[in-house]
Amino acid sequence: MSCPQGDEKKAAAEKELAKTSIFGWGKQQKHEDAAELYKAAANSYKLSDLYTESAKCYLLSAENHKIADGNVSTDYLNMTIEAANCYKRVDIAMAIQTFAIAIQAYKNSARLSQAGRYQKEVAEILEADHNTIAAMGAWDVAADLYSKDNKKSQAKECYLKVAAMVSTAACASAAI
Repeated sequence: MSCPQGDEKKAAAEKELAKTSIFGWGKQQKHEDAAELYKAAANSYKLSDLYTESAKCYLLSAENHKIADGNVSTDYLNMTIEAANCYKRVDIAMAIQTFAIAIQAYKNSARLSQAGRYQKEVAEILEADHNTIAAMGAWDVAADLYSKDNKKSQAKECYLKVAAMVSTAACASAAI
């Protein structure tokens, strides 16, 4: 399965990045344009159910937003989350790794509630994959992030999830 429209937009983004700038002028614009073209390519790939290629283009868009903005911006974070959501459909290990990048960026910018939200998503992925120990750890980290941001009800929800998983594991080990 291929996506000519996505391939075309990706090639246009690569061509945009290959342009040279005189004394650094236009460098920011070049990366902004490339970021938008990579995003368009990612959207085309996603519509064609090519989730791995879509995720890669979202990450390229994110990196170009980071270069253009000179720091971690909302656009960078949004593209990283989009990539993680695409990976979630085809490769959970890459999804978790990509979510971890976004979580760290949110923590660095003191947006702990957002970090908790995506840590909770990681916990749900791990739980669905029947990786109970890692899921409990992820739920606990999410609860801690919510607690630090004074979001008591979300923190309590995560702690209850950990408690339920521990009790289920205890019942399973008692049955053995």
